[in-house]
Amino acid sequence: MIALARAARAAGHRLALLSNSFGLDPFTPYEHVGIWDLFDVHVVSELEGLAKPDPAIYRLALERIGLPAERCVFVDDYEVNLPPAAELGITTVYVTDEDRAVAELEALLGVTAVLTV
Repeated sequence: MIALARAARAAGHRLALLSNSFGLDPFTPYEHVGIWDLFDVHVVSELEGLAKPDPAIYRLALERIGLPAERCVFVDDYEVNLPPAAELGITTVYVTDEDRAVAELEALLGVTAVLTV
């Protein structure tokens, strides 16, 4: 997924992190793997006082990314989080298998994830 995010950004796509955080203080799980830098926008539940699947958090992400819902794709590994996004007009991808999800996203975004070793 990280390679896909990099490829999407390199192709000019804007990316938003929409996360139900399990805590940022005193340790941020995102910092050590460089997640913050992969995304143009960060919407983290702990910071916003909202959490998926509350529709308000998806609307906040759309507002911050500055794109209409119809131009966005939401990816999640919890099926319960997908319907609120879809109801707003966002294309959704349910991740049950990473390779399958990456292939689906590559097709949707017109990019190829390149793994570096």
